[in-house]
Amino acid sequence: MLPSKILIPVDGSPASLRALDFGIAMASQNPGTSLVLLNVQNISAMALSGAAMAGDLQEAASKASEEALDGAIGKLEAAGAVFKTLIRSGQAAETIAQVAREEDIQHIVMGTRGLGSIQGLLMGSVATKVIHLAQVPITLIK
Repeated sequence: MLPSKILIPVDGSPASLRALDFGIAMASQNPGTSLVLLNVQNISAMALSGAAMAGDLQEAASKASEEALDGAIGKLEAAGAVFKTLIRSGQAAETIAQVAREEDIQHIVMGTRGLGSIQGLLMGSVATKVIHLAQVPITLIK
């Protein structure tokens, strides 16, 4: 198998961390594979949920990204994985599909249940949307 790039969206949820473990295992079986760790903050959903006052939304998004990525980065470093991290803002599914195109991703590994309960109620399942938007294979982890 040729080296590839695997995109792993993480939000700090148990499902996203299980997806990370799966992605690390995939990469370890294919030398030269690199991982792209992505955290997407939906600032409009944060505003709707009352997560922060208008002036504090960017600060709240930065803190949420840091918290979501912290444990994931530790796992990647412990595994000796080749990786990079990206933080983006926007609609989660659309941003995941866009990053997959921009980064020349060959595979997406993601959890089926994230932390976005408000967004999930308003927009539907992020995983379902990514399946429809992305143009690469996707592995969903419960």
